[in-house]
Parts: sequence; structure tokens; C-alpha cells
Amino acid sequence: MTAATTAGTLTARAAALGAPDPAGPAAALEAMDGSALRRLSQDTVEVALAIGAGGDQVARAGTELSRGWSADPPRTTLLRIATTAERTASLLHSHASALERTAETIDRARAGARLDWSLAAAQINDIDRHSWADLAGAVVGLPKLGEALQVASIIRRLFQSLTARIASLDAALGSLQSALAGDPTAEPDALRAGPAALMPPDPVMNPAYRTDRQNRTSLAADLGSGVPARMKFAMSILQALQQAADRGGSAELIVYDSRAYRGQGRAAIAVGDLTTATNVAVIVPGISNSPSDMGGGIELAGDLRDEAERQDPAGRTAVVAWYGYDIPMSWTKDPGSRPAIDVLDTLAVGSAANAAAGAPVLAADLMSIKAMSQPSVRTTLIGFSMGSTTVSEAARYALPVDSLVLLGSPGAGWDTDSAAGYRNVPASDVYTLSYDQDPVTLPVADDLARRQLGLADPFGPDPAADSFGGHHIDAGTNVPLAVGTGLLPSLGRILGDPRHHSMKNYMQGRALSAEGSIVVGRREQVPTKPGRSRR
Repeated sequence: MTAATTAGTLTARAAALGAPDPAGPAAALEAMDGSALRRLSQDTVEVALAIGAGGDQVARAGTELSRGWSADPPRTTLLRIATTAERTASLLHSHASALERTAETIDRARAGARLDWSLAAAQINDIDRHSWADLAGAVVGLPKLGEALQVASIIRRLFQSLTARIASLDAALGSLQSALAGDPTAEPDALRAGPAALMPPDPVMNPAYRTDRQNRTSLAADLGSGVPARMKFAMSILQALQQAADRGGSAELIVYDSRAYRGQGRAAIAVGDLTTATNVAVIVPGISNSPSDMGGGIELAGDLRDEAERQDPAGRTAVVAWYGYDIPMSWTKDPGSRPAIDVLDTLAVGSAANAAAGAPVLAADLMSIKAMSQPSVRTTLIGFSMGSTTVSEAARYALPVDSLVLLGSPGAGWDTDSAAGYRNVPASDVYTLSYDQDPVTLPVADDLARRQLGLADPFGPDPAADSFGGHHIDAGTNVPLAVGTGLLPSLGRILGDPRHHSMKNYMQGRALSAEGSIVVGRREQVPTKPGRSRR
């Protein structure tokens, strides 16, 4: 542990810089322990099971004995006892779930606080290692002014993050108090309502909880590794996790590997809680994206989640931003890049090779995501640009997926001829959307790739073609169209306009509404049109 990571050092620096001291809230969070609540939850489950078993015995005995009674009161009394036992057991199960949920919240808050502290310490250490006399400071006679301002800002953010975690725990404890005040005379459905009724209280039985904890442990190790690329990767993922938690109320780190794909890394973050979701969507981005810069993808995942829950307020939706394949041209945002790798990464834009290689990886991760979710969950797989090609290639496998959505696609890949060719998803659950002035979806993209790499069919068939099958979403671009008779508008209509090819453009307005309908399974609300006749 370096000097900058100790509570005393940060306290001293905070005092010197006039910043709030983060050591107090950090110590308060570290002192919290959910193990007592967890033990009480387990004891409560045992009592509930015993009472439930006793009620079942009373009910069976009442049925047998009532055959020898001519009057109703004895039978009615036994049935009331059995019903009371059933309701009491149900209430205790809900109490156990509330206790376990609060214990899990405490554990996550403590782990998150440690990561907050590690991130701040790593950032301050980086400033200390690379500090120099800044120009502004030299002018006013304080050669370290710029450095001091940066450190003060980091300490303030740390304090705010830690106090926000304490506030969330206060809210969780308030919710626990309300849950434990449940009325044993309430109807059984009321007692078992809400997400607590969906999952067993034991986190060992919850793969999402276990996976998230393991991945956060790996992230913390990277933060303290001293390897600049791994530290930067971990910092960016931690920031994305906080952003996802802000959007979805909770965030789960489903995939984390800082060393994958020659330093690009792999990551997937769920916006919302997979374990309680009735609808799950997985979004796969296209070229020039990187797991080191997931902010835009997290925002779009949050937008899709909000839209799905607007259309299905009785359901719960979680959306996974999956940055898990070797994304072409990611080097522009990766934490560490090398010229030879950057050249290969750029050339990968010209074919479906990376998408084909990423398909089995996506299929395997989807199986894991399914194991983290409810057995009856509805799952939608959405791909944009090269991500749509990856999704299409992955659908050759037996995916646990209900619907596919291919957005702004250069092609469906080399192994798929039509929407009817997917293994587990029928053509009736395949949806495509390609804007008419998006160059990536036009023949010009194939022509450029053919000249670059000499491939006869660089990306496979056009999913937006009518001959491909499936449903073609009727939604217009959110970017102004090129109009008029001049040269530039004419070229825009023939060659396309790159402004139309962005994941944000494909996930807002009428398009977002259609995607939300697909996620919640309301296909009758998705506007469709005939596909393209060309390409």
C-alpha cells in the first residue's frame, strides 16, 4: 500500500486542500457487516420451512378426519390453522429474502467503497508520479497548483461517492424495516409480491451475485497491479459500473478480462438486476468501440431499459452492454496500443472475420447470462453494425434467445443466408433496421471491402433485403436527410452519409420505441415495412 492509499495521508491532504475528509465515511462503510443479517435470514428460512411443513400436515389430517365429522366447525378450524401456517411461512420467506437482500446490499456497498478508494488512490498516485511545475502555478508562485486542484477534485468525488453509498444503505435499512413489519394476515400473493419472491435468499444460489463479486475482485487486483494499461482499463470499467448503477439502480459486472484480445480487454455490464428481470436485452456494439469507453453504450442500455419498463410497467428489465469480442478499430480507445496491432485492428473493419470469431464467445456468455436470470425470462439479442454481424453469426448456435434485432448491419455474416437459417430463433422473431442513407448498409461498403481485401462477399447477405426475411422495422433516421438536387445531396443519397451510422441514431425516437416493444414481447406494436429490393 502506497502512502497515498492510507487514510491518514488522504485525511492530511484533504485538510491541506480544504476538501472533505473521505476517511470518515470509508470507515463507517468498512464497519458494516451483513453476516449477522445473513445468518438471521438462514434461520428464518428454516423456521418458515418447519411451519410450512406443519401446515401441510394439518391440512392433510383435516381432510382425512373431516370425513368422520358431521359438523363443519372442526374441519373449518383445521383449515384455518393450515391457512395461517401457510401465510406465516410465506411471510417469513419474504422476511428472509429482505434480510438477505439487505446483507447483499451491505456487501456490495463495502466492496464498492473499497474500489472507490482504490480508484482515487491510483489516480492520485498517477498524478504524484507524473507531476511537474505547471504554468498557472508558476504565475502565482505555487508551482503545484494544477496538481493540487486535481487531487482536491479526486478527494471530493471520493467523499461524494462514499456518502452516496451510505445514503443508499440507509434507504436499504429503511426498506428492511418496512418489510419486517409485514402483516401476517395479508393475502399470500401480497406477501410474496415483488422481486424478493423470485429468487432464493442464498447468494450461493445466485450466479449473477457470485460472478459480479468475482469480477470485481479481479478489477480491484488490476487497480493495484502497477501495470498502467490494466489500471486504466480497471478505472474505466469502474466508472462505467457507477454510471450503470446510476441508470439502473444496480449494476452487475458480468464479464471482466483486462488481458483479452492483445490488451483490448473484455467486459459486459448489466444495467438493472438480472436475477429479478422478466425481460433481458443484450446489446453488442460495432467498430471503433472499446470496453475502455463504455459510457455511450451504458447510456443507450439505460435508455432501452427505461423504454421497456415504460411499455411494461409490471415487468422488470435488465439490459447488458456486451463488449466481449475483438472489436475492429477499438485501438483508438484502448488503454494501450501498438502500431502493428493497430494496423491489424484497422484492417479487420473490412470483413466479417472478427464477427465470426466472436460468435462462439457471445454464445457462451449468453448461456451464462441465462443461468443468472429467471427460468422464464424473455431474452432479446441486439447488435449494431459489426455487432449485428456477430449476433447473426452467434445465432447459428443453440442460443437461449427469443428475438434478434440487427441494426445498421453491413451483413449477416458468411454462414447465414436468411432469417430462416437461425437455429433457435424463428424468422418471425428476427427484426432488422437499416437507414437508407447509412453507408455501412449500402452496396458501397461491400465495394470498398472487396477492393481492400479482395473478398467476393466480405460481410454476407444484407439483412435489410426483403429476400432475407424476418421483419423490417419501419422507423426513420433521427439525423436530417440530405435533400435537394445539388452534387453533395445526390452523392449522399448514392454513397450514404456517415452521420446516419451511429448506435445512438439507431436507438432513439421511433426506433427505440420499436426495440422496447420487441424486448417486452409486444410484436404487434412494432411498425414494419417491406425490405429492400436491392443488394
